[in-house]
Amino acid sequence: MIKKTRTAILWLYLTQKRFLLRPLFLLLLCLVPLLSFAVGRMSSGADSIIRAALSCRNPSDEKVREIFARLTDGGSAAIKYYVCSDEEELREDIGSGKARLGFVFPEDTGALFDSFAAQETAGGGALSVLGSLLSGNSKETDAGSILVLAGNNDVVTKLSREQLYGKIYQDLSLAILKAWMDQHAGGFYMQKEERDLYLEETMAAYQMNENLFQLAYPDEELVSDRASSDYLSSPLRGLLAVLMVLTGSAAALVLMLDEKEGRLVWMKNGSRCIYRYFSILIPVADTAVFTLIALRFTGSFTGWGKEILLLALLCLSVTGFSCLLSCLVTGMTLYGALIPILVLACLFLTPVFLDLTFLRPLQALLPPWLYLNSVHGAVPLQSMCLYAVISGLLSLSADYFLRIRETPVFPAL
Repeated sequence: MIKKTRTAILWLYLTQKRFLLRPLFLLLLCLVPLLSFAVGRMSSGADSIIRAALSCRNPSDEKVREIFARLTDGGSAAIKYYVCSDEEELREDIGSGKARLGFVFPEDTGALFDSFAAQETAGGGALSVLGSLLSGNSKETDAGSILVLAGNNDVVTKLSREQLYGKIYQDLSLAILKAWMDQHAGGFYMQKEERDLYLEETMAAYQMNENLFQLAYPDEELVSDRASSDYLSSPLRGLLAVLMVLTGSAAALVLMLDEKEGRLVWMKNGSRCIYRYFSILIPVADTAVFTLIALRFTGSFTGWGKEILLLALLCLSVTGFSCLLSCLVTGMTLYGALIPILVLACLFLTPVFLDLTFLRPLQALLPPWLYLNSVHGAVPLQSMCLYAVISGLLSLSADYFLRIRETPVFPAL
């Protein structure tokens, strides 16, 4: 028993040494906490991650001055607004990259709101009117429209435009209320000027700046103000989980090369299965240790005990997944071609940036999906434990019955 234990420790040491002697692997491991620390410092020192330029074709417009003052004073950690002297400067800032996108307001913004407030919409209500204000899908008005200039029409640009909707909603809702009261003027004793003044004063008195929402996770853990506004470092946990999947896939590719060159032919079949599994687990565990250090520098760190448990389960899940996939796809060329596809699937089918709610069975097969949803209780931790056990048993079984007996599911290329 002691001899077997010494032999196992020696094999673990030699396998660990084999990976640590690779300078590129060591460099990548060291860069993980360094980059996380740098991103954390950048996110804490940056005033925003998106800069939006504002311009008006009529600088003397009182309504647009009021909107600009509210936008520039109410900047968030996500979007910061600033005013350009004219439209030409705004276009130059977008072209140079100083501003992510720009909003050019028309000659008479008040007339624009009044025009859109008075139109009849199929869906009805203020939200449908507000959605057509910048979309360009509504009928033309004499007051023009708000022109949105952007270098590209990506997801960030779309979300930034949606954020502006909320910023100008109170102005448009006031115009909609005025238009409704004008249509029902017979039911009011006041004249139009008196009604408009009364509405403006009343709505100004009831403006609320307090936050009506309290953000919490499914396990009832409250989200701190820093975590909710830390947009740069929020996807780091997901990216580090994808890095562990990439490490496991690369380790499986190294083992394929060993097998191709005949380095494992002298090992017994059962020992070879276990050796392959632990040869993938060791570099994945190394990455997990540095991932734990990296997470310590982010605002999403939940505590040493919980983080260690989650990363340990993620190590086992990634190892089982990578080992099983390498058993099903035995060709190095095909397996190497699948790695970029696997990374893209982990980025877009798991909640790294967005939590998409389709193809749930396929998403649940990817280790980062269970890990990211288990951090704060969206998915029970038992599911991750079950995934780690099942994937490990399937990988060992497939390794023995498919690869050792040379009956691969997909032929080698």
